[in-house]
Amino acid sequence: MARTISYLTFSGNANEALDFYQAAFDIEVTMRNLYKMLPNFSGDEAQGELVAHARLAKDSVELFYVSDAPNGEVVSGDQVSVTYFVDNKEALEKAFTSLSKNGVVKMEIQETGWGVSYAEVTDQFGVNWKLNFQV
Repeated sequence: MARTISYLTFSGNANEALDFYQAAFDIEVTMRNLYKMLPNFSGDEAQGELVAHARLAKDSVELFYVSDAPNGEVVSGDQVSVTYFVDNKEALEKAFTSLSKNGVVKMEIQETGWGVSYAEVTDQFGVNWKLNFQV
């Protein structure tokens, strides 16, 4: 079953944002992975402490994903994107092709180290999409 989730990206203060949203919405941080935890991480100590991926949930329902931008800076307008999960590779390819038409491809479809086929696209309306198919 396809589903979506909001993905919030920060410029180096995702840890602070996680704590803030946890308290503001009375929700739980169910995962907090730092860049230094990633396989083959080669950044400096400061980048290692940034959030690579985190999840916020309430009653076992995931509400938001959170991360710091890998380079530490987020372009205005790119702070929020929609993560779209699909059931099969064909649906991923169809969504990618459709969203890419008159849009901007940020990352071609690729297999990831976390077992997902993944792509990033900004569509013709300026909406940022993160497309996922769990392999």
